[in-house]
Amino acid sequence: MTWTKLPLAGIIFHLLAIAITEPVQYCRFGHPDGEIDFCMGIIMHRNSTTDSHDLYLSMTVARSSALGWTAIGTGGEMAGSLMFIVYGDPKSGESPILSIRTADGHHQPRLVTPEDMGGADLRVLQADWMPAGSGAGLVQRSASPPAGPSGADYIAKLSVVCYACPRWPAAPIDALSPSQPWIWAWNDNQELDVFSFDAALAMHKHHAGNGGWGNFYVDMARSTSDAARRPSLPPLRPGVAQLGTSNTPIGSAGYLSSLRTKPLVVLHGCVMGAAFLFLFPLGVLLMRSGRANAFKLHWMFQLVSTAVMAIGVISGTVMSRERGFSTTHQWLGLFVALAVPVQGILGWRHHLAFIQIWRRTWISHVHIWMGRLVILVGWGNVLSGMILVGHGTAGLAGMSSLITSEAIALCMWLWIASRRAVSAPKGKADSGPATAWKRPGAEPYFAIEGSVDEDSDEDRGDIEKS
Repeated sequence: MTWTKLPLAGIIFHLLAIAITEPVQYCRFGHPDGEIDFCMGIIMHRNSTTDSHDLYLSMTVARSSALGWTAIGTGGEMAGSLMFIVYGDPKSGESPILSIRTADGHHQPRLVTPEDMGGADLRVLQADWMPAGSGAGLVQRSASPPAGPSGADYIAKLSVVCYACPRWPAAPIDALSPSQPWIWAWNDNQELDVFSFDAALAMHKHHAGNGGWGNFYVDMARSTSDAARRPSLPPLRPGVAQLGTSNTPIGSAGYLSSLRTKPLVVLHGCVMGAAFLFLFPLGVLLMRSGRANAFKLHWMFQLVSTAVMAIGVISGTVMSRERGFSTTHQWLGLFVALAVPVQGILGWRHHLAFIQIWRRTWISHVHIWMGRLVILVGWGNVLSGMILVGHGTAGLAGMSSLITSEAIALCMWLWIASRRAVSAPKGKADSGPATAWKRPGAEPYFAIEGSVDEDSDEDRGDIEKS
């Protein structure tokens, strides 16, 4: 291709494409706070020989000791990710280890083999320790270098080129994606016995965010160039946390892509959120609505809620089989999954006993208090699930506000219902064919809030209207 053969519009478009192409960058500056600290930059280059794109990656990792490891990887999860894992002893005089691995699931990552690459190829161009206070181009090793601005003593500087990288057959690598998912993970306290490329790595912490792992998204299209000459390695701009990257999916296309990347996570979160934020609380409100068929609506609605929850339990169980069962979120979910069926059985037994002896038994009180506990644990587990999948502070604050508002509204509704029952004229609740089966002196059927005098005649209006 020569410039003389291109029309003027084509020349302008080509120059514009070169002008707007720039490296993208994602960094986390957490070393002063004992958190993960790394930077990565990417340039994608169209290779006319392979008719594919080459990925040029620069990466730095701040370290003060030989403990632990730091990793980034393509895709939204470990399974199928092309992972770049950095570890080593900066004081040993040896280069840092850049171990390139993949995993079939949430298991020990294994070294990538040529057969895994699907036609792509990898070359490590640089792997060196630098004193944290040195210039970007200075590569030297010192026994006691000055601490850099981040408080780190050393910086591991690494660079890799992945030729024809979109041919990686596992987690898709799309050179034209405006929101390519990536993952990061780290362990800050493992003492490795030997610094080999296949060293066994201890598990990262389960907590998302700075705790142990997280996601970020890269505008790969922004970094893509089709220039004839190969690009230089992407520079890392000091102090820049995000350039063409984000902690959340970029744009509407990015959100749709993230849904497709983690369908089980999305399904689990949506159905559990619907069950505990809306369906189960609405079933409680219906029980205290004062309607003639309140009890019937209550048990029917809670049955539907339980069925919806069962979908979430099944999807959560499938994910737990892949990732292991070890987080607080999973244990709380197990409690809820077992408690809800027990809660239903207790409600049924309460109903049978109440229509025979006209008073509440210990089963009634267990049913009431277990219902309260299940909803509270369900709300808490919605938040812990959001933390586990890496939602940011804004999302957690919004959900916490929603739950708090819902709790206040639910308590107010129950309080108003109890006051309404107390102030109702005597005998009004016992009129009509719908309540003809009630007995004088019967206790209220369900007093969810437990604030009404159960022995008062005024509370008889709370007896089940069947």
